[in-house]
Amino acid sequence: ILAYGYEKNNRKINVALLKELYEGIREVAPNLEVLHTDNANPAFISQNYPQSARAIEIIVKNNTKGDILSFGVESFDEIVRKKNNIQGDIKDIDFAIELVNEIGGIRVNGVPKLLPGLNFIFGLPGETKKSYELLYLKLKEYLEKNLLLRRINLRQIMIVPDTPLWHYSKHHKVRVNHKLFKHYKYLIRNEIDSEMIKRVFPKGTIIRNVIYEFSEGNIKFGRPLGTYPILIGVLGRFDKKSDIMIYDHG
Repeated sequence: ILAYGYEKNNRKINVALLKELYEGIREVAPNLEVLHTDNANPAFISQNYPQSARAIEIIVKNNTKGDILSFGVESFDEIVRKKNNIQGDIKDIDFAIELVNEIGGIRVNGVPKLLPGLNFIFGLPGETKKSYELLYLKLKEYLEKNLLLRRINLRQIMIVPDTPLWHYSKHHKVRVNHKLFKHYKYLIRNEIDSEMIKRVFPKGTIIRNVIYEFSEGNIKFGRPLGTYPILIGVLGRFDKKSDIMIYDHG
């Protein structure tokens, strides 16, 4: 989204065009319920600072709460990043996460306006046990620094025909270490995710306009509209769009 109208000749983020886009949306749809985005590049944010900060400020001024900038980090292992031609380095990612927290961490009715979401891929060429350890330790570091992550995606590699990875796999073994993946997924979900969700949506937070989806036993589940909306379980009657107060976390 930050590269919208990027001026290649001047190597500048087109802040004015981004402002026109967001303010234009607000002008034609003043009563909109949701204005969220999705993908952004952490290296692009770091390498185009301070313009990237102004662009993020425009998004935060005009979006609706609970928004996410999804970062395709893929790996915190520099060897893996270099081997797979992943743009930027770890310092770029750290900088982008800190910047989005600083600007987007303001809360409306208890919910942050804009936070990073991180995507990771397991099974990339060059991956070792150390790659998993580096990921876990870096996520713990963010937690200790109180840098909020709205969500963490842990994905396994898929080989699509006629891609560079597909040609690479003809001569090299490309696979996910399922034992390591399962172990570190458990650690991240239970030690990182569970604590992050408590900090992003603390007890007492009111989630507006939650839409009923399905039931399991006595619990009815729903989500608000948005980018990666939080799943909410309700004990008792809940069959229409409702405002729900957070009582506990699962």
